[in-house]
Amino acid sequence: MFWIVYIKLTNHYILKSKNKVKKQSKNPSFKKKIWKQIFSVLISLMLFLVYILFMFATPYIKGSINDNYLQEIVNDIIKGENTDAEKIGALLNWFDRNSENMYNSWYLVHNNKVLLSLIPNHFFILSEMPYFGIRCSEDMDGKWIITSRFGACGEYSRVFLYMADSIGINVRRVHANGEDHLWNEVKINNNWMPVDPTNVSLPDSGDGWEDYSFFEWKEGNVSYVWAEYLHNNTIEDLTYKYTDLTNVTIHVVDQNNNSVSDVTITIMSNNLQDSDRIHKTFIKGKSKPKTNKTGYCAFQIGGGTYKFKVDTEKYIGKTEWVECSDTKASHNFTLALKKK
Repeated sequence: MFWIVYIKLTNHYILKSKNKVKKQSKNPSFKKKIWKQIFSVLISLMLFLVYILFMFATPYIKGSINDNYLQEIVNDIIKGENTDAEKIGALLNWFDRNSENMYNSWYLVHNNKVLLSLIPNHFFILSEMPYFGIRCSEDMDGKWIITSRFGACGEYSRVFLYMADSIGINVRRVHANGEDHLWNEVKINNNWMPVDPTNVSLPDSGDGWEDYSFFEWKEGNVSYVWAEYLHNNTIEDLTYKYTDLTNVTIHVVDQNNNSVSDVTITIMSNNLQDSDRIHKTFIKGKSKPKTNKTGYCAFQIGGGTYKFKVDTEKYIGKTEWVECSDTKASHNFTLALKKK
């Protein structure tokens, strides 16, 4: 009996609802309103998808599509400047944080301007200009950044590289992987000079011109520094220019205290004292330290706080965070492994 009453009541209300929708649907204004809403949503969705597709496709298109555009920008920037130093100064001014020529992703993220990050550290929806931001992958041609005008030190140093090169300045892009930063060096009067387009107008930098000690007094220690050139695959170790080097010797043993040979050591840097910015530190193209037949390996590195790790098919192990002062000639550590 209960089920019969329930079914009848249900059918009654379903029929009533259908009749209500039917009556409303016959009303021209109701139909218009529905179609208007659908049309608005579709247009918004279409524009958003077009924007996404364009911005995601751009990095995969040869960067030369922006050749003329980049040259126009640079010619305008250096108008009236005569010497290489004046031209570099003018280029650096273009990167001023207050100019809105580039939008700094690191600043926007750390000042809570991100509404949504669809792809971690790559695509952002922001609460202020540029509202949409897409970062560039390291292995892509950097000229497309002139289209997006968005990024952090990786993008800034790449745009600067192309700008300086376009006016015949000898320029290279400088990496400090362990300290999560990139900048540039330019050759003026036969001397290489560091410049940092990311930090123009910041209180601790000013105009972007730097000296070789700038990393240490701004951020602390620096582990390895290396440069890449635009027109060849040359990698140059510049660590000695930015910091003093110290000798590190590591003895790798197993759980029975037997020496372990032929294992590769990965060096992790905590020089920024920031758990979100711990990175492997290395020089591109240079082999990682590896233990010899007696289980020892020796290498040089700039001062800092490091963790030394081994992860092979057989073994796993790491040291605690250890301090390596670049004012001390050498440091010795033991790394104990265990079988997986």
